[in-house]
Amino acid sequence: PGMVDTGLWRNFPVWFQFLTWPIRKVALRSSEDASLGVVYACASEEAGKEKSGSFFVDGRVELPSEESRDTEKAQKLWDVVENLIRGSKG
Repeated sequence: PGMVDTGLWRNFPVWFQFLTWPIRKVALRSSEDASLGVVYACASEEAGKEKSGSFFVDGRVELPSEESRDTEKAQKLWDVVENLIRGSKG
C-alpha cells in the first residue's frame, strides 16, 4: 500500500540505492507500518461492517474518488476489457 521501504529496493542498482537511501528513510513507510492497514482490514470487526468496494487507509475507511464511482465509465471500461479478452481467445 503506497510507497514502502521494503527489501525490493535491493533489486535496483547499488548507485540508485545509495542515492535514494535518505529519501526512502524519511519519506517512505516501513513495511511493518504499511502492513498495519492490511491487518486491520482483515481482522477488525469495523472493517467487516463496511460495504463492498470500501477501502482502508491507515485503519480508516476512505471514500473512492468521484470519478471511480462513475458507473458509465465503469461500464465502458468493462466493455473494453471484455472485448480485449474475447479478442485474445480467438
